[in-house]
Amino acid sequence: MARLFALFPDLDRTVEAIDALKAQRLEATRIDVLSSVPIPPEAMGLPVTETFNQPRAATGMGVVGSAFGFLLAGVTALMYPLPTGGKPIVAMPTIGVVMYETTMLFAIWTTFFYALWLFKSGRYRGVPEDGRIQGGAIGLLLDLPPDRSRAEFEGALSGALEVRPCD
Repeated sequence: MARLFALFPDLDRTVEAIDALKAQRLEATRIDVLSSVPIPPEAMGLPVTETFNQPRAATGMGVVGSAFGFLLAGVTALMYPLPTGGKPIVAMPTIGVVMYETTMLFAIWTTFFYALWLFKSGRYRGVPEDGRIQGGAIGLLLDLPPDRSRAEFEGALSGALEVRPCD
């Protein structure tokens, strides 16, 4: 799949280019905006895309970790009972500490491995790094349809500082 990278100096020229690309019947899902500041997709006429909800996943795995901690400490106490002066075999203060630790461990592991997966795989692999994006410029990354040429779309990107293939 052919890809094209364009760098724009400001938001106005970026929005004009996106409008010109949509006028040339390029689907909005084929346009990615690269910016150092968060820009709502609606401000540029692009659809909002649903992404993986990492906080929910970490919370869910925290619940799983809590259940695992309860089973780990509770089953261990039941398997190896140590009666101590009338105290309960399965003591909740002790189990609570283990549950807290496993809750945090599972939630942190989920966050860490999600970040690794996100950084090492995904749609931004091979995206050119340009220091001007951190300085305020805005990049557009286009996934071009296989049946159309780059030359068709380069005209729509006339306000760009730079347009280059990204293969």
